[in-house]
Amino acid sequence: MCDLQQKSALVIGGSRALGAAITLGYAGRGADVVFTYGHHDDEARKTTHKAQSYGGRVEAIKHDVADNYADSAVLDTVQNRYARLDNLTYVVGEFHRASLGDTTVAEFDRIMATNTRGAFAAVQAFRPFLKPGSSITLIGSILGQIAPFAGLSLYAVSKAGLAGLGKSLARELGQDDITVNIVQPGPVVDLENPEAMDQGREFLDHIALNRLCHPDDVANLCSFLASDQARYITGQTINLDGGWTA
Repeated sequence: MCDLQQKSALVIGGSRALGAAITLGYAGRGADVVFTYGHHDDEARKTTHKAQSYGGRVEAIKHDVADNYADSAVLDTVQNRYARLDNLTYVVGEFHRASLGDTTVAEFDRIMATNTRGAFAAVQAFRPFLKPGSSITLIGSILGQIAPFAGLSLYAVSKAGLAGLGKSLARELGQDDITVNIVQPGPVVDLENPEAMDQGREFLDHIALNRLCHPDDVANLCSFLASDQARYITGQTINLDGGWTA
């Protein structure tokens, strides 16, 4: 099991579903965690309570990724309570499936702001707190790499852009001994949304392991990438897809 004792992590979008699994994965391995959330106050409280039961310091802060981090509660918390960040993980993402003709420019701007620009803004804002030995993990999607069905143009470009951002950051920040990697899951089980789980089963024929990705699968990989055991891994897009892209 990866040891994250005496490490601190900031998870952007860590209150529910995949984000909660990553928050709990870090906290369960000993890290102090600050996580942001957008709307789900009850989910944030539940995740905070469970993460705190592991014994570390855990704080939830409401923040819209479309907003600037300057003068935000997130920046204030990191600046005043943590000497450094050992890991920054960007989880926030909005799925979009529609034909080219049915996609508006406003939708394009919103998805790109959430899935791509938000990650850039987070890294830019918290870069001063990342020191030699720190790591950045960006949660992408295999749909930024493959196009198994139509209607994914907008979502795909947002996730492909995220992967490109991660690789470029790995090159730029490597000189400061900061690693950057992109985790690209396949379809992930949403335990709180049975309808989404039913929709996800349409992909099983494409997956060698014949099951959907579980949030804990992603959390386990993220915990490894945040640990000292992954210090020589950077600039990688890691497909966590059960063999879809085999």
